[in-house]
Amino acid sequence: MTAKRNRFFAAALAPLSLIACASGDRPVSEAYDVIIRGGSVYDGLGNAPIVADVAISGDQIAAIGDLANFRGTSEIDAAGMAVAPGFIRTAMTDSLDPEVQGKMKELIPLSRFGEPEDVANVVLFLASDASAYVTGQVISTCGGMVM
Repeated sequence: MTAKRNRFFAAALAPLSLIACASGDRPVSEAYDVIIRGGSVYDGLGNAPIVADVAISGDQIAAIGDLANFRGTSEIDAAGMAVAPGFIRTAMTDSLDPEVQGKMKELIPLSRFGEPEDVANVVLFLASDASAYVTGQVISTCGGMVM
């Protein structure tokens, strides 16, 4: 995978992680496996993006926010990159009351939560040579929620 592909894939993790968890506490001296720095994170509802760092340990999102005082074994600069997922199925959405899940799904024309792979497939396209002439776009992977 090229560096461009790695950066796009890493940037895709940021918004999914906002849905998946909240920042964790960890001593500054302890390193994360990966920190994705400074990516633009969209909520999929048309709100202004936030810039955030995302820390990954093993296969888990470990922290989200301003992680300037933390280090990663690998660090990825995601500045200027953006993804815009809608409601994506995660442990958090799975734990919601079924009635709440139903109300959320009513907002989505496809009537279901997205899967992480739905976002990953868009990111893979953006990271591939097939997107060589695509620039400055935010592709919304929201099941039609924002049209």
